[in-house]
Amino acid sequence: MMEHYVKAQIGLKREYMWRRLSYEEVVEAANHFLQGRTIFSLSKEEMDEIVKWMILETSATLSQISAVLHVSYEYLKRFSHRI
Repeated sequence: MMEHYVKAQIGLKREYMWRRLSYEEVVEAANHFLQGRTIFSLSKEEMDEIVKWMILETSATLSQISAVLHVSYEYLKRFSHRI
């Protein structure tokens, strides 16, 4: 389900890439990806998908992603080295 959504959001890549994002824009990007769901309702696999999308397709920093998604910064560092 989320994979289909990522493919449908290719246009978002241009909007969020290559410039510094504010926390408000990071929240907006996450909400756009979540389609009205909360981050607390995501499975581990879905959370990994949104983390991967935010790392690869936005210019959000790991610190911003950590704060918005309530994910450990250390986890994000390890995750980003695997992708």
